[in-house]
Amino acid sequence: MTTVIIQPSSQDAFADENDKANPHNGAYFALRNSGGKNCISYVQFDLSSLVGKTILSAVFWGKITLENTPGPPHPSSVDLRRCTQAWNEATLDWSPQPAVSGTLLATAAYREGLGWKDWTLDLTEFGLMIASNNGFRIKCEPTDQGGNDWQRYDSSEGPVGADKPKLVVEYAGVGGQIIWIT
Repeated sequence: MTTVIIQPSSQDAFADENDKANPHNGAYFALRNSGGKNCISYVQFDLSSLVGKTILSAVFWGKITLENTPGPPHPSSVDLRRCTQAWNEATLDWSPQPAVSGTLLATAAYREGLGWKDWTLDLTEFGLMIASNNGFRIKCEPTDQGGNDWQRYDSSEGPVGADKPKLVVEYAGVGGQIIWIT
């Protein structure tokens, strides 16, 4: 088994329902769950080194560095869906957002607290993502609950290298090898 750690992401940004016409691709990406003020994030990694590999596992890691969780109600989950259209962090805004797969790439219970959060990716969807490499969407579900919960995750442009988004992938290969792609 070979482990590949890809850090940071190649692009990441968020769309802000409260600031619909402007791209947001700075030092963080955000999730927000509030009536009419939702934020939805997008992340993409360079997956070219994984083409043709037999993937055994894949985990996305994002680091929450700032949050506001006054709820309840809180979102019940944070869902990842594979993007089926290309997008660009310099131009991504609220409308239109890239289309996404109807199948979950990953889901995890919403949690409060700063630090690393991980999502174990569905291997079928991840295989399709390697082939098209349009990244994925991160969104609180359900939206518009009115609790004004938000979380900021360090992005690829964030100030601390070790806190940037990462993807940890294991594939069938030479035993015990760890490859770090930056």
